[in-house]
This record gives sequence, C-alpha cells and structure tokens, in this order.
Amino acid sequence: MNRVPFGALALLGLACAGGGGTSFRPESLPADPVALTYRKTEDIEKVQKQLDARAQERAREKAKEVQRARPAPNSVEGVREAFEARAMEAAGTDLMARMALHTLPDERTVDADFAAKGDHPVGWSLDHQRLLFLSERVGDAQLFEWNRQTDAVTQLTHGEDTVLDGCYGPNGQVAWAAGTPLQPAPGGTSGGIRIFVRAPGGSPAAVTQGPLDVAPAWSPVESLLAYQSRGKSGIDEIVTIDPAAPGTPRYLANGRSPVFTPDGNWIVYSARTPKGWKIFRVRPDGSGKQYIAGGATQETEPGVSRDGKWVLFTSYYEGTPYETELMIRPFAGGKDRKLDFDDKPQRTTW
Repeated sequence: MNRVPFGALALLGLACAGGGGTSFRPESLPADPVALTYRKTEDIEKVQKQLDARAQERAREKAKEVQRARPAPNSVEGVREAFEARAMEAAGTDLMARMALHTLPDERTVDADFAAKGDHPVGWSLDHQRLLFLSERVGDAQLFEWNRQTDAVTQLTHGEDTVLDGCYGPNGQVAWAAGTPLQPAPGGTSGGIRIFVRAPGGSPAAVTQGPLDVAPAWSPVESLLAYQSRGKSGIDEIVTIDPAAPGTPRYLANGRSPVFTPDGNWIVYSARTPKGWKIFRVRPDGSGKQYIAGGATQETEPGVSRDGKWVLFTSYYEGTPYETELMIRPFAGGKDRKLDFDDKPQRTTW
C-alpha cells in the first residue's frame, strides 16, 4: 500500500498535559498503530455551523408541536428521540472526518487510503492485523474489514439496517449494533438498536433486546460481551451478557464506550462525574470499580494498549467538544501525556 504521510497531522512529539510530569520517551510505547478519524482545524468552524443549523431546525420543529409530557425513556417516542440525538452526535463526529493510522514510537502518521471520507474505525482484531470500520460507501452504514497484510477490504454486514459500531470476538466471531424497526410492546418497546453476533459461516443472531444497545466489546478470554445500554431512567449503563446464552444483562456501572484489557481482567470505560467525563475501570463481575487517575478535563473513548500498560483517550475542555486532543495515561494511573496534533482527533481505536 502506498501510504502518504499527512504533514499537518504529523506528530510533533509528546508533551506533558495538565501541569507537567517526568520526561517521557515515545520509543517506550507499543508499536501497534492507532486508527483514528480527525478533522483539520479549519473544518471545525464549518462543522459547528452545520450542527448549529441542524439544532435550530430541530428547535423550530419542537416549537410547533403541541405541548406534551416528556416521553418515558424506553417508550417508542422516547427511544426515537434518543436515536435521533445519537444520530446527530454521530453526524457531528463524522462530518468532514478523515481516517488515519499512526504509530507512537516513531511518531509517524499515514493515510488510511483504504478508507473513504467519513469512514471511521471501531476495533482491531486481537493480533492487530485486521481493522473493523464503518462506511456508508454502499448506502446506509455497514461494517467493513481491512486486512493489513493483504490490503483487502471486505464488507461484513449487509441489509437495510444501519450499523452503528462493532467488535471482533476471540474465535472469529463479529458483533455489531444495528437499528431495527421499533414496535410498541408491554412495558416499553421491542426492536430499536440491538447487538447482533455472527460466527464464521453462520447467520446473524440478536443477543440483546434493545431498545438502545451499542458499543459492544468482547472479552478476549471468555464468552462475555460488554456493551452500553440505556437504563430505565434513561442513563447510559455498562452491562454484560454471555453471547452464547443471552439472558438478563448484568449491570456493572453507569458509563459509555467499554473496552476490555488484553488479559480480560478489566473493562475500561468513560463515566460522567461532577467533574466531567472520566476514565474508569471495573472487573467483569462488577467489583473493583475505580477511577484511573489522571488530569484531563473531559475523558472519552478509551482504548487500551496490547501490553495492557497504557490507556489512550480523547480529551477536550467543557463546551468545546470538537477541540479535541489525543492523550495517553499509564493504566495504573498517573500523569497524562498529550500527543501534539495540529488537527483534531475524533474516533480512536488501539
């Protein structure tokens, strides 16, 4: 593959964030590439104007409606509103975004020339040789795979349902979240956004009930799937199920974007606190929940290095969600280090 370095995106080095820290050598970091999307600085203003226009249009539409009670979180109307809000959030993230790969030890960033504008990564295979990413190149968003060794791109999901994200399983399985038609049901809804699983050579099977189940992450050592679900109160929760025998999900914590550590001993996620979004970890059985101490203001979209020693995440200051920075922190907690980009990283997977 003929890769062309992005001059504007080239890493300028590693600097301490939040007031200093000890010296830090990039060459000590794992060499596995980080896949990410980014926006050029000059695109930020254009994106914000488009999002502001969409928000104003939605406000005008709501103002025309007859005053009504707020819908229950898991009613058809409540789920539909949440789905629309998530779609707008995703559009804001992907608008004008470009995909790139970079390695930390040599501070090298290269074109993801297999990807189209607006595509974004969702997960690496355990050996870091295959990358799952979402693309709208065939219409509604579907899941694709890029093979690093052959440079081949393969479409993995098909159909009319829009795919939102996905992950690899440990034995060739693939899991993804997809939107299906909403129907009223006793106590709430049926359908909505659910998690599907497919084994090699098999057919997709829904393993969650919805109505808003997203961000699947598969344990590398056991039959256990963590994902983000909408609780009865409307708050995002981290829950787990056994995809081989789905039953009642096990609640672990409030939060978003779960990922497993390579040894399967921890689930790392982002949770809202009085001080903003912070990176936490919890055992798969729900024990040991703790903040991975650092110093960034808002901490989202965590990823864990293959050696389990580092947590990568995007950070921003309150009120500036698109003015992002790429940060790294020891898994045991400690000083943050900032990867100094000229452009703004959005979605990352390591």
